[in-house]
Amino acid sequence: NNGETIPFNVQDYLDKHKMDATINRIVNKVLKDRPSDPLSSIAALLLQQSCKTYPKFEKVTARPISVNDNPACQTVEISVWLSYQGRSALRYRHNFSYDPEEQDRILFDDEAAKTGLTQAVSMINEALSSTIKLNLGGQPLDLDAFRKLDGVMLKFYEQNLLQQQDGTSNNGQEENKTSMSQNRPGTSASVNSGSVQQDAPGKAFIKACSEAIFFAIAHCVKQEKSLALSIRQNLHPTELISQSTYHSTKLLVNVLTGGKAANSQIKFGNFYLIIEGNANPEANVIQSFKAFMAFLKSKFT
Repeated sequence: NNGETIPFNVQDYLDKHKMDATINRIVNKVLKDRPSDPLSSIAALLLQQSCKTYPKFEKVTARPISVNDNPACQTVEISVWLSYQGRSALRYRHNFSYDPEEQDRILFDDEAAKTGLTQAVSMINEALSSTIKLNLGGQPLDLDAFRKLDGVMLKFYEQNLLQQQDGTSNNGQEENKTSMSQNRPGTSASVNSGSVQQDAPGKAFIKACSEAIFFAIAHCVKQEKSLALSIRQNLHPTELISQSTYHSTKLLVNVLTGGKAANSQIKFGNFYLIIEGNANPEANVIQSFKAFMAFLKSKFT
């Protein structure tokens, strides 16, 4: 390197982001395949690995749980399986939280029977999970797919539950009409309303699934310690605010291609400097980037 050193500890960076295994795998593949242009092959594989990848949906399951071991206060636990980097696994368990005073209104449609939660769990396990899988297929769960996911679940709710409620309501009205025509005591409106609602969960179980899958995606793609930071960077990206005391950076893999000296098919084009966002003020980072890129262009072009 002609005595020049990069002013960053490369090994510490590799250790922090657990990149040793990726680099070793790429080098071993090139040694095994023995391509005519090894440097170009390494560069192409590194570029492929540097692209942000997203998990794919496998399934969701649900079960009712008691909050703080209180049987009178129940909610739903959603488990999310995603396929990521060639491995399908349970990625996240999410306990849907809410104001306990709103429990009956949110999760249950019948305060006495509380059958809404039971049916919600059954529908998630038996129908909703397979519906999501069918509609998303193997589509990576990026931000666009997540919007589609919410649409699929809302459509599922409207088609399966609202129609069911309407059908049960119509049946109840017909029964009342028959009862009145035969001069028998009819079912009161309030009782009939309860019998209509007790078999249908509220829309909150859709929200619970949406939240669970959202957190599972962020858990897979996080590249920092903070799950909240992963959500902001990967699912809700925001602009860097220069006045802020906190500067965050995306993980970028550096690829130094051979240029004219190595007779490589891939020529040096752009270099993305790996920086620690909290290490220096923003102005120093930009100045360092420009100076370093100018040095690299002089060496590799």
